[in-house]
Amino acid sequence: AVQEYIRRYAEKYNVFSNVDIKYQCSVKTAVRDTECNNCWMLHIAESDEIIEADILIMAIGNNSSSPIIPRIPNENNYRGQIFHSSEIGNGDILKSARNIAIVGGSKSAFDIGQMQPHKTTLIMRTPHYWTPRWLLLLPFFDRIAYGLFRG
Repeated sequence: AVQEYIRRYAEKYNVFSNVDIKYQCSVKTAVRDTECNNCWMLHIAESDEIIEADILIMAIGNNSSSPIIPRIPNENNYRGQIFHSSEIGNGDILKSARNIAIVGGSKSAFDIGQMQPHKTTLIMRTPHYWTPRWLLLLPFFDRIAYGLFRG
């Protein structure tokens, strides 16, 4: 979906005439080269070619080739299913779930939580607040709120 959006955007604004976009490739190394005005020298794993680029955008997000799932003590006693956020897709996989626990507080955790909010619990080390601190005009708001609302 993201690649399709980028492709449509690039076609609409004629970006392809100035840009070479590489999809579904692994970069072995990315090194700044001062001899070419700080360009990037990218070593592509699949083709073993070296590409020179002015700009490097690393947009792996949920498409990372090796998702990390933390080990939880006694997780082998858990009878439910364990998924990485990269496996959720459009959320259909969650519809049959009775309860959903999401470990982590990243953007993807909140996005996934909104797919089935009535049966989702978020678990994270420290609380996240959606209100900008400057708007509240309170220094150390996170410490105050944590003290008031911790479970």
